[in-house]
Amino acid sequence: MTAMSDCCQDMTARLQQARNETAELIEKTSALQRDKEKLQVRRAVLQLFLDRYQLKPEEQEALSGGRPLDSTFFSAFDKVKTVHKECMRLLRTNQQRLGLDIMDEMTALQEEAYERLYKWTRGASKFSCACGHEVVSAPVNVNACSLCASNCCSDNHPRTP
Repeated sequence: MTAMSDCCQDMTARLQQARNETAELIEKTSALQRDKEKLQVRRAVLQLFLDRYQLKPEEQEALSGGRPLDSTFFSAFDKVKTVHKECMRLLRTNQQRLGLDIMDEMTALQEEAYERLYKWTRGASKFSCACGHEVVSAPVNVNACSLCASNCCSDNHPRTP
């Protein structure tokens, strides 16, 4: 009988120990789940911030010259202006340094985009006369080349856009 009582007490002690260990494990698991939820919220907030204040790589590529001037370029250009305006909100908070850094970055991207747009516009408005001179805009006298002052661009030799 004492052997059976000792065995029951031993089993009861082991069960209690298992419950204690399981309770600690459950507590740690719950704490990790709470931490995971906090991190997911932070990640979502960070992603919203990046979407609002940063350009995606394809938008940066469109502005920097990796792609032709198309709708992606102009939508990225609009986003740069929007981000620049949004930075004013950051300047009104305690995140002024961050706002200034982002504004600097957007200003540099905007400058690069303006430069690219200027070069494209300049290249699109060039003409060549029959004698081979490149003329940035159409001469006043369409029959005379403004560079060589000759009548090379007469009806026999029309200008080519």
